[in-house]
Amino acid sequence: MKDRKIDVFEVDAGLLSNLGGHYRSDIDRLILYKGFAPDMAMMHAVHESTHAIQDWRNLSCDENNFIEADAFIAGAVAALSANKNFVGLEYEAAQKKAANLVMDGQATRMSKDWSKAYDGVLKAVNADPTYKGTIGVRYEGSDQEKSKDEEAALKDASLYFQTKQLLRGRRPR
Repeated sequence: MKDRKIDVFEVDAGLLSNLGGHYRSDIDRLILYKGFAPDMAMMHAVHESTHAIQDWRNLSCDENNFIEADAFIAGAVAALSANKNFVGLEYEAAQKKAANLVMDGQATRMSKDWSKAYDGVLKAVNADPTYKGTIGVRYEGSDQEKSKDEEAALKDASLYFQTKQLLRGRRPR
């Protein structure tokens, strides 16, 4: 945003839309709607910013609903970090469970609890009529030629983190 590579707009739609925002990868535009309470607005901003990051990291994923689940969890983490009593998550029980695991450092690849919590959010996204047309649809970042598989990107990030820890003289977790 600072380098003006992504346009961010706040639109006063008088809460006519049930959406908190929208990210357009084809034109690098993030739109946030005014009128929500601060915690809710932050949750929407983080959700849509997650989509921007997914796009800018050129991630690809076999199914678009995973991209949405990631964004819903990120938004929940932001909202619950700011207000542990926050109410208003789209998929309240599933998001809270997943977000709390993230905040507690328990959202690890090998964790059965994390897998179960993530699957709960994914199931909620799949059941939401808003995403009916995206279930089973492949997501590609905006630069499809350079698009990375999400698993490969996560492995790259993990290797980077572990290398950084080793250089600092710490043993990676």
